[in-house]
Amino acid sequence: MDMELIPAPVSVGDQGRCGFLMDRATTITGQDGTESTERWLRSTLGAAFGLSLPPGAESKDNTILLRID
Repeated sequence: MDMELIPAPVSVGDQGRCGFLMDRATTITGQDGTESTERWLRSTLGAAFGLSLPPGAESKDNTILLRID
């Protein structure tokens, strides 16, 4: 049986707000080693929220950044 594991986030940066608001400007960016999770999140969250969630720059506001720590 092929099982994939996505670990729980260690932290979530909310820039002083309560939560993270996803909108049409939201992007997803993954560092090396997170490509399959990035694709999965883009398709799953994109379909659930009706958003395209294109790749974005790490420094851009409203970006979901995936990295292995």
